[in-house]
Amino acid sequence: MNIALFSVIHPTSLSYFGDFLNSISNQTYKDFTLFLVNDGVSNIEALIQRLNFNIILKNISGAPSAIRKIGIEWVLLEGADIIVFADSDDFFMDNRIEISKSMLSNYDIVFNELIIVGENIKQPYPMLAHRFKEGEELSNSSIKYFNCMGFSNTA
Repeated sequence: MNIALFSVIHPTSLSYFGDFLNSISNQTYKDFTLFLVNDGVSNIEALIQRLNFNIILKNISGAPSAIRKIGIEWVLLEGADIIVFADSDDFFMDNRIEISKSMLSNYDIVFNELIIVGENIKQPYPMLAHRFKEGEELSNSSIKYFNCMGFSNTA
């Protein structure tokens, strides 16, 4: 099974990119490839050269939705069976890929909780917990009205 972790990096996310890469390096499940779309970062090779996991880099620029569409098509053409989406200005639990892989053996799409953190946030807090019970299956209305799946928490 070919697992892809797919992300787009752009200059505005650089201040968080180190945390992003560290959280990927710390994943408990290691058999994946990071497909990284570069949208305008001039020194990207220098930033990723120290890493010891499989990275495939492609330069694409344009509107965010167009970049993601082209990037997803690229990842699928490269043979990915599973795509775990990730924003390059976020960081993840160490078992994100492992849990996503496990859950995707039973479901077509999964998403996880988002914990909101930041400079002006005194106490991290969950964004989705008030909308769902743990393990609850999505309904069409949940998808339509709850804005629960994004590029950082969906596989």
